[in-house]
Amino acid sequence: MNIRVLACGTCYFCGKSGRTLYEGLQDRLFGVPGDWSFRRCTNDRCGMLWLDPIPRLEDIGLAYRAYYTHQEIEANVSSSRQLTRRIINLVKAGYLSRKYGYLSRSFSAFQEWAGLFAYLNPLRRADLDAAVTYLEHREMGRLLDVGCGNGEALRTMSNLGWDVQGLDPDPEAVQRGQALGLRIRQGSLRECVYAPNQFDAVTLTHVIEHLHDPLSDLQEAHGLLKKGGLLVITTPNIGSLGHRLFRRNWVHLDPPRHLHIFASRPLAAMVDRAGFRVIKLFSTVRWAAYAFAHSMQIYWRGGSSLGVTPPQPLFALGWSLAFFEWSMLTFRPLLGEEIVLIAQKD
Repeated sequence: MNIRVLACGTCYFCGKSGRTLYEGLQDRLFGVPGDWSFRRCTNDRCGMLWLDPIPRLEDIGLAYRAYYTHQEIEANVSSSRQLTRRIINLVKAGYLSRKYGYLSRSFSAFQEWAGLFAYLNPLRRADLDAAVTYLEHREMGRLLDVGCGNGEALRTMSNLGWDVQGLDPDPEAVQRGQALGLRIRQGSLRECVYAPNQFDAVTLTHVIEHLHDPLSDLQEAHGLLKKGGLLVITTPNIGSLGHRLFRRNWVHLDPPRHLHIFASRPLAAMVDRAGFRVIKLFSTVRWAAYAFAHSMQIYWRGGSSLGVTPPQPLFALGWSLAFFEWSMLTFRPLLGEEIVLIAQKD
């Protein structure tokens, strides 16, 4: 299962040379064989990180054979967890109704009031914002989720009133989503033909870092959106506290699947070059507790598994670091684990 590679000594975005930042890395999450290195752009105004050598496009599928998107979506919840799940869903629905306008017509005042409890936990609040990809309610708005995996996010957005479609290159993940009745195509934006100007929103959730040619994909997304349509990107943040602390053991490096890891400035510039107008750019602590805990496990054990919750002491420490990161966002708003960018087609 050897992945063929290509040398990549210059920055994809600005064309400047790169210096080796990390070398001799292994796949610490899914066990794909090989030694991998990351370069960092020498242009101070860019700072992008990229994999060198980079897997060839025709071989990249070998890196996803055991990927987490192959897991089945949970359908049933045990009776012992049902009460807890009902309470969580009550708070979640109240929060989404209050902040994003979802389901507000059917809610009582008590249910909307319950959503206020989400504000007590900034980490949970970050999860809820990401669950709707920062999109306000739009009844039967047309949504394309690029890199949708097994379709878990599509199902959430469909239940909230969106008319959803998905796209993913991984045949096994696509098959799992299609088995649930979701409209998912296999392939990339450049391979699958969609009618232009048909979507109200296109989302790329932890996708752009996986792409060989992200600018071309952004240009394709621009053509698919209606005038006024929204592009929403979330991606690991090379300027985050987690990367500063854990360096080569940061879980979001994820070689050989993450090909480009962005700083906020080059990401915004690339989106602008694709024809969009950036309207929001910020960072978030979504999944930060898990990211810290998995990074610590990589540091101490040489690997981790995204499908298994880290040991409780590591997870507790991860939560503490995540709350510290959240407290720093007031002073350093781009220090969070993920960059979130929302742009519009004018």
